Amino acid sequence: EKKDIEDDIQNKKTNSEDKKLFLKQQFDDGKITIDELMEETQKIGSSSITKSKKLVDIRHLKEHFYTPILMKDKNEDNYFKNIISEPSEIEFINKLEEYLDDKNNHLNNYDNWYFSKLQENTDKVYIPYIDYDKSKVSNFYPDFIFWLKKGDSYIIKFIDPKGLEQGTYNLKDKLEGFEKIFNDKYLSNEKYNFNIELYLYNKSRKNDEFIDKYVEFNLDEIF
Repeated sequence: EKKDIEDDIQNKKTNSEDKKLFLKQQFDDGKITIDELMEETQKIGSSSITKSKKLVDIRHLKEHFYTPILMKDKNEDNYFKNIISEPSEIEFINKLEEYLDDKNNHLNNYDNWYFSKLQENTDKVYIPYIDYDKSKVSNFYPDFIFWLKKGDSYIIKFIDPKGLEQGTYNLKDKLEGFEKIFNDKYLSNEKYNFNIELYLYNKSRKNDEFIDKYVEFNLDEIF
């Protein structure tokens, strides 16, 4: 499947109009029939549409991820943008897939749940915070957002696997921004209750009380 996609990408490097002119010349020279001309013209630029659908093939997560997951091996070239490519993100996705193999996983306790990867360049879901080092307001994009429903309660969980890789002070600024917006982390209206949580998914800790209260590696504790 990867080879098919790479072939499509290489094929698209040739301008489609040039291909059509080439086919027309082949027809004018009597090298192909009118039927062959029509058939080959229709093929231009269409092959990648059907082949790209093969990319979504993750046993459990495909039912809960609302857009296709594209995962990248460290040795592959960057053919795609906006994919799950960071080692910390891939580790989290693989861990989540393993977690769902367990029939007693806590995600079974919800009526339904979905999640998505947040893209800094395309999404408008973020946590604003004051970057004191740069003296400006910036936006914090945790890697993943989960929506979980149980009865009339909705739980939104931001999960950031690579959060601890950032500087301590910048990370504190982001966490302070989260607390300023979701101080009680519990919202409600006449019909629904909402709970908003943030987790830094990581094996290690920063030895900082404020940061470490957000650090969690056990998915049972997260969900």
